[in-house]
Amino acid sequence: MSQDPDDETALLEQLRRIRLHSRIEGPKITLPRDVLADVLARAFGAVVDEEWYLERYPDVAGAVSRGVVGSGADHYVQAGIYEGRMPYRVALDNAGYLETHPDVLASIREGAFRSALDHFVQVGFGEGRTFALASQDSPDP
Repeated sequence: MSQDPDDETALLEQLRRIRLHSRIEGPKITLPRDVLADVLARAFGAVVDEEWYLERYPDVAGAVSRGVVGSGADHYVQAGIYEGRMPYRVALDNAGYLETHPDVLASIREGAFRSALDHFVQVGFGEGRTFALASQDSPDP
């Protein structure tokens, strides 16, 4: 997805806030699930990179092929957003992420993750880890 990194960071933060909302105490808005799914589809459905999402999440690809869900975008707005899944590939500032989260570097060295980006996509985003995106002139690792 090519956007200004600041705009993209703001979008990712919004997506994460929705996922983390259930952990926050305070006033809640109640909507029927189908209404909420429609709102999310209109707001975020277009940001899903269908090809990447289905490749990244083979369980979703299987559900789509079996007709359980219509598309990766449908899955994302119905379930993936709540599961902390990423809607598209991001250009993470790998060095900054590893500097901020030294435990991730240790996990990579132990073989638990292939890279900072792998950690971020698998668990870091959903955990609410601090992150920054690489600038557009930085090479994508």
